[in-house]
Amino acid sequence: MVRLSADRMEKMQILILLLQTSLRSAPNDMNRQSHGDGPLVQISRGHRGKHRFLIRFEAAKFKVGKRRLTFYRLGPPGPDAEVFPRINGKKVFGQDGISPIKGLTPKAIMEKRFTELISLRASIDGKPLSIPRALVQNLLDPSIASDVEHLSRDGKTLIVEMSGSDGAGGYQVTWRLRRSGRSTRRMQLED
Repeated sequence: MVRLSADRMEKMQILILLLQTSLRSAPNDMNRQSHGDGPLVQISRGHRGKHRFLIRFEAAKFKVGKRRLTFYRLGPPGPDAEVFPRINGKKVFGQDGISPIKGLTPKAIMEKRFTELISLRASIDGKPLSIPRALVQNLLDPSIASDVEHLSRDGKTLIVEMSGSDGAGGYQVTWRLRRSGRSTRRMQLED
C-alpha cells in the first residue's frame, strides 16, 4: 500500500475532479464566465490546521428536462401579468417573476434567461461529503464562487456560503456540510 501526504492527496483529488470535468464538458470551461453551452465550474480549496477541504460548484443553462415546471400568478390575470415558477412543486430562488415576452412561453423564457446550480461537491481530508440533491436544487443564477468557506477545527463541518441572482430575486445560501452526512441548507432572501 502506498501512503501519500495530505498535500499530495489533495493534488490528486483536484486532478481527478479536473479530469471528470473535462470528460463531461468542452475545453476551457474551467475559466469561462459566460452562458455558453458547457457548464461553468469553480473549484475552491483551503485548510484549517491539519485539515484540508475542496469545494466544486458546477452551473449550467437552465433546462427543464424531466422536471415538472408550473407557474402561479400573484396578481390579476392579464397580458402583462408576471408569473412565478415552481419546480416539482417547490419554490425557485434567483428570480423575481417572469414577465411575458411575445411569442415565448414562460418555460422558453426560463431556458433562455437563467443558469442554475447543478452540482455541489465537497471533501474534507480527501473524503467526499454526502450532499443530498435537495440541498442544491432550485437555485437559479448562482454566483458559483463561494463567498465564505469555513472549516471547523475538528474537520467535521464545512460551512459554505454563496449568493445568487441580484436585485429583488437575490438570495444568500449557507450550507453546513458535515462528515456525518447530516448536511443542511439555509436560505436568506435579499431585499
